[in-house]
Amino acid sequence: MRIIASIIISCTLIIILSSCRTSTKTKDNHLSINYTDTTIVLLNVDTLNKSEIAGIIKYLSDNNVSLIALNVSFEETDKSDSVLVNQIKASQSKIVASCDLELDNVDVNSYYKFLEFGPAVLYTDKLGIVTNFSFLYQTENNKWVESFYLKILKSTREDIYDKYHADSNTYKINFLGNRHSFLNVHHSQLNNTISSAWKDKIVLLGYLGPKETTMFPVDDDIDAFFTPTSRFNVPQNKPNMYGTVITANIISWLINSRDK
Repeated sequence: MRIIASIIISCTLIIILSSCRTSTKTKDNHLSINYTDTTIVLLNVDTLNKSEIAGIIKYLSDNNVSLIALNVSFEETDKSDSVLVNQIKASQSKIVASCDLELDNVDVNSYYKFLEFGPAVLYTDKLGIVTNFSFLYQTENNKWVESFYLKILKSTREDIYDKYHADSNTYKINFLGNRHSFLNVHHSQLNNTISSAWKDKIVLLGYLGPKETTMFPVDDDIDAFFTPTSRFNVPQNKPNMYGTVITANIISWLINSRDK
């Protein structure tokens, strides 16, 4: 089964972003709980509105991140389209999104929904567990469209992008770790981080639950999926990984496995 993964934005503490743990090898798609990728930062934007997201984009851009990857959507009643549009235009060279950014077609008065769903293309097995992904997906008009993963690679690792940009095959996800195996920051804690530590990071903005800090992989069902890592601290009948974390796993695996 194919699913187009995204989130509805309704939107842990790492004071020094350069902290790191030793990575361990994984077999198949089992979770490696010792793995930490310090290149990727997961930024939980929780229930922030468009204007607040614009402020975060400016902060990250000013602090020389490598890329800002937006995996967010907004409520229809959020009127601050122009604020976010203007900031994205100002930082456009550093931004990709899980959908097409229609920056020149924004009608603020009609509460234009700035970001729509997808495309982060995931596939589940017959039990509904996410196991595979693809770099491209086919629209109803039989047009092949680049996935969120390809967009991120195009802006960060063009050599890997060139290898897969026309590849319509599906690939098994090698789950390197859950949310705590990546650098995590809640939006409320940005002022507690060291500005220089953001330099050259790939920052994934997405929904990672309603809490500032948590010991659990997921805290609710919003943009959460079943993965083969369920045996770690999560009841078997509950989703155990947010979509943004799945994206981080895929990008981390692609970048790091190609660097060896």
